[in-house]
Parts: sequence; C-alpha cells; structure tokens
Amino acid sequence: MSSPRTISVLGSTGVQGASILHYLLANTDPATTHLRALTHSAPSSAASALPPLSSHPNLTVHQVDILSKSTLITAFTGSQVVFGTTNSQDPRFSKQPLELEIQAIKTFVDACVEANVELLIHSSLADMGPMANRVHDFAAKSEGMKYARKIAENSGGKLKVVFVQMGWYYNNFFWWHPPVVNKEDGVVEFEIPGADPNAKAPWVGTYTDLGPIVKAIIDNPEPYLGREITLAGDVLNLHEIVEIYSKVTGQPTRIVSKMPIVDPNDTFEGSNLTEEQRQFAYFMAIYNSAKYLDDYKPGSSIADELISKTSKGKMTTWEEWLRQTGFDATKEGFGEGVKNVLEKWGGRKYF
Repeated sequence: MSSPRTISVLGSTGVQGASILHYLLANTDPATTHLRALTHSAPSSAASALPPLSSHPNLTVHQVDILSKSTLITAFTGSQVVFGTTNSQDPRFSKQPLELEIQAIKTFVDACVEANVELLIHSSLADMGPMANRVHDFAAKSEGMKYARKIAENSGGKLKVVFVQMGWYYNNFFWWHPPVVNKEDGVVEFEIPGADPNAKAPWVGTYTDLGPIVKAIIDNPEPYLGREITLAGDVLNLHEIVEIYSKVTGQPTRIVSKMPIVDPNDTFEGSNLTEEQRQFAYFMAIYNSAKYLDDYKPGSSIADELISKTSKGKMTTWEEWLRQTGFDATKEGFGEGVKNVLEKWGGRKYF
C-alpha cells in the first residue's frame, strides 16, 4: 500500500489487537507508518493496558464506541487501513448478543466507507450453516462478514476487504480450561469441557502469529481481497495436545471428562438448559464436528504463505508455544516464563 499510512486497530487491548500493534510497531518504519489504538476504555485506562506501547511515539490511543458510527468515523478519518474485530463477550452486547454484535460490525464497516478507508481487515468466522447459526459468536461474525463483503463489492473499489479467521487459542489453556494437578497422585489433568478428545481442531498462537499475517496483507493486499484466511499453527485433538505437553515438560498427564461430550447432532430441544448453557453446548458441538476443521482447511494455506513473507517465517506450533512461554501447570501462575510474559504486557493474557 501507499505510504505514509495510518493503521487503526479496533480491540487494541485484546489479544488480537495487541498482536497487531506489537508486531507493527516493531516491524514498520515509523517515518511512514502511524498506528492508532482504538478502545472503548478511556485513553488513560487503555494506556495502562498497553505497556510498553502507550508511550510509543508512533502510537496514539483513541476512545470509541463501536456502536456509534460518528465516533468511529472520527477515529478512522485519515486512516488507510482498519483492523476490525468484535468481542462476543462484550458486556454491551449482553441484552441482545446476536443483534448488537451484528450491528457493531455493520457500524464499523459503514464507518470505513464514510471515512474513505482503503482496506478493512475483518476478523470474522466462517459461515458453517445451520449448526453454527445457533451460536451467537459464529452467527454474528459470519453475518457481519457477508455484510462487509457486500458493502465492499458495492463500493466501486472504494473499500477493499480481507477476512482473517482465528482457530482455537493456545492461551485458552491459561484462562478458560487450564490443566490442573491432581492432589492425590500429582498427575496433570487436561479437560476441554464438552469436547470429544478425539476431535481434531485448528489451534493458533494468536499473539505470535496474527500480527505478522496482518502486516503481510497490508504490504500486498491485492491477491487476498475477499479471501477468508484461516489461522492455525497446529491441527490437534486433545490426546495429541496432552502427549506434546508431556513431551515438553516431562510431566505425567491424563485426560479427564467431568462434563459429558457434546454430540454435534444434538438439538437440545426439550432440555432444561439455560440460554447460556445452551450456547455453550452449541459452541462445543461445533468444536466436535468434522465440519469445523473442514471449513478451516482451505484458508490455512494462505496464512502459511503470508507468514512466510515476514520475519516470523512460520506459524507457531503447540510445542513451540509451550517452549516459548514456559507454560507449566505444576507451577504457581503457570511458571516464571508465563509470569514474565504477563508482567511484560501489564498483566494482559496476550501470549
């Protein structure tokens, strides 16, 4: 793309936005590239969540409301590139999680057009049909992707769009389903609640790999316009995850299943589940479905191609992530390596 250029990043205090900011600040020329970190937090709060970036001379922090087109237009104006993402767990979406997240995506897409943004890189999810449409996260992001594609096609080339789609985060083992040490025999126990331990899924080091791929897209977007680029550093089932963890750490491990495995074909009709429980069951039905992996395969080769053009070189495997972070379930805080990473990024779970 032309330079000088300004790149605006929504969700800048989350793992995706942080990956992009950290990588671009370290791998772009400050004379030709300026970054804007966009967040719904006040600039002072956002700055405290972005060390050591907040004082970087080539970064400015802007407060926006993702449901307010006017604040987004103001923030986007002068930007050539926007990275757009939504957090499905955003408390602002809680009353109408599907409708409000779709509205947020449409709002930032429309703001891109009105602010004369040239390129939108949209973090979306694949359209997997009826199974995924039951899940607010998938339904909102796939519907938003359709809208962004339509707007770009009807803009007469004014707005170009590329879609990135994340696999299952490695760092879910830190904050969502952490392994625990059995107090009786010292064995490290792994469980992904509701998951079939034989189901293979795409896994990704979001912090390590998204930033390089976004930079490669920005540097040469034309071959990827309208494409869905799926990020996966490894395709593993839980048995393989546990085996690799044991290989790296030398610790005895096992899989436990305290929650029944979710059947991908179950509709859960007539069940006594709450809406939150039902959404979780639907989500795990996708994880256990072969279609989840099938829909990720076509775009993963594009991600491999893109990252090969960057200083990162290749996608991060589960084994590499374990070795890089020093992740250790037997240590307090998961080990000194993890503590150091968290301390470096102000306590954020970026890695």
